[in-house]
Amino acid sequence: MEELAKHGITLPPNMMGLTDEQVEELKLKDEWEDKCVPQGGFKECKDQIGRRNGKAPKEKMAELLNKTVKEAKDMISKSTKPPAAKNKRTSSEMAYSSMEEMSTILSDIDEIKSALKKAVTKSDLTDIVKSIVREMLEEIKKEMETRVKEIEDVYMRKCGDLQDKIDGIGLEMESLRELNA
Repeated sequence: MEELAKHGITLPPNMMGLTDEQVEELKLKDEWEDKCVPQGGFKECKDQIGRRNGKAPKEKMAELLNKTVKEAKDMISKSTKPPAAKNKRTSSEMAYSSMEEMSTILSDIDEIKSALKKAVTKSDLTDIVKSIVREMLEEIKKEMETRVKEIEDVYMRKCGDLQDKIDGIGLEMESLRELNA
């Protein structure tokens, strides 16, 4: 979780440990990169080990992740340490306290999941809209090409008709000249 806050999500196994050049050369793509964008955006923070994508959540989300990890660690360390003599708690008190802390942690994790789902949904919607617009533009382009072709055909036919009339007038004038001569 701490690494998630520092360097973003893990890369697919086939991309881990590779340099950017190697990824480009092998034409590999992280299919989750666009789907798992942290809510509130991200900041570039390259992972020197090459296990994560380098798109760390911005400060607020990173704080939430780190806080959750710290609370979990504190809870574990409290439950493994024997209580101090003057602060003795019964097992049921410790269990109840641990349950409350676990509930808080689970609530924080649910918030993180919800934020990730919203980010995925927004990204998916963006991709769908782009795809629809692309298809519409292709249809408009085809329709325009068809109409331009029809206009060109009519134009060429009219030009041919006009040329025939001009040639006919030229023949009539020549015939009249021969008659007058």
